[in-house]
Amino acid sequence: MNHCPNIQRIWYYGILQINDVFAARLKQMKWAPLYSTDRVFYQDFPTERQDGIVVPTPVFIVSFNAIIGDAENRNHTFLEILKAEMKALAKSKTA
Repeated sequence: MNHCPNIQRIWYYGILQINDVFAARLKQMKWAPLYSTDRVFYQDFPTERQDGIVVPTPVFIVSFNAIIGDAENRNHTFLEILKAEMKALAKSKTA
């Protein structure tokens, strides 16, 4: 951030094993659970630059299973959309 003054947002990701106790503690500390195939929590922190400008810094705590499961779901959804569009294009070309 100090080397590149054009940065407008910083993202941090922690990939951790999240058990029930850890998840409960995160919720107690006001971390927001996000929709996922497993466990993902979010909290926004302000990071102040040397010039006093505050840069939003969202932090995500993500389980390894969420990374894998969410990626598989996104890829599946993308492939289904792509297939549907290709079929529609093929039908329009033959009609």
